[in-house]
Amino acid sequence: MTKEKEMTEVKKLGMLSVAKITAIFGAILGLFYGIFMGVTYSFIQTDASQLTAETIAQNPQIQLITTLGWSSVIVIPIIFAVLYFIAGIGLSLIYNFASQKFGGIKIQLK
Repeated sequence: MTKEKEMTEVKKLGMLSVAKITAIFGAILGLFYGIFMGVTYSFIQTDASQLTAETIAQNPQIQLITTLGWSSVIVIPIIFAVLYFIAGIGLSLIYNFASQKFGGIKIQLK
């Protein structure tokens, strides 16, 4: 005989708690992206003879990489954390509104 576990419904999310967690994810993702940009910048600097001013002007990503360089390891995680914090607030607002209209997510707790 199996005992059915009770399902619990998540009716509302705390905006600040969701925003903090998403900001942490954003900072971690930004760190990886910043390291990638720093490495890419190193390769661009060593092979700069093939880049022309016109090529750089046409490609905004190359402009960003050459402007930030290795400082992107610090700058990009901060930017991502702020953007993900704002996104976390927005997503929790949307979830809270949708859960009132359509019901929340049902989960099974231990």
